[in-house]
Amino acid sequence: SKAETQQGTEQAARTETERKQTEEAVTESLSGTADGKWDKYEKFDVTPNEKYTFVYANWSAANSFSVQVQEGFVAACDYYGVELVCLDNLVDPIQANANCDTAITMGADFYFQYNQDEEINNAIGEKLYEAGIAGIAIQVPMAAESYQFPSYCIDNYNTGLMAGDMLADAAIEKLGADEEYILFAMGYPESGVMFQQRAQGGIEGVKAKLSHVEVFENSTEGDTEVARQRMTDFLTAHPEGKILVWTNADHVELGELAAIEAAG
Repeated sequence: SKAETQQGTEQAARTETERKQTEEAVTESLSGTADGKWDKYEKFDVTPNEKYTFVYANWSAANSFSVQVQEGFVAACDYYGVELVCLDNLVDPIQANANCDTAITMGADFYFQYNQDEEINNAIGEKLYEAGIAGIAIQVPMAAESYQFPSYCIDNYNTGLMAGDMLADAAIEKLGADEEYILFAMGYPESGVMFQQRAQGGIEGVKAKLSHVEVFENSTEGDTEVARQRMTDFLTAHPEGKILVWTNADHVELGELAAIEAAG
């Protein structure tokens, strides 16, 4: 009926307004705009006026960095008296989708998505948007049609650039600036433009300081074992030369180190 249609439209408008208000409030807390700064020792004088349930979908509990991120969420929610449900995306798109479904079923108030695949993030963003659940994407953007969820990201290009710069400095200190080098850049281009920018920065950081460097690129696919095997294959194909290795994340670096140690 016309009355039911009007009621449904009004409810959808209220849901959209509430979702935006919640996102704005949480984004303000994360960015520190409440008083101009934020550090790990500072707490905001905020007391929730009702019970909230947040869901944090972690990238992977097997990764030391994402474990630290989760610990920060746990500490913050404990301090502010907000219920937090932690889920593990397991670096797996199927699991990431299942976690989103779990949050929707339980009626979560807010969803924090930490995942490295922009395509999967957008699929999850669609689900959250349709369910009227506010959210923030960590590291990799998340969108739903024309709506862009707030995101909390690092500067990927300059992060890669700094790492490449330090890698070049280490090579110069140990071997000299005028040697001929081989750079094996292990990125994760499948994850989207942000990780492509990180690898670009890494390569440019090395090339800015080393004049004679031949660059080879490959992908870790975000997997430690894949990184180990591809590092092994590369060393087999390049038994000679001064090889530098740049990689996109800590956990895959462990696989590459294992391959290097095994090669002697």
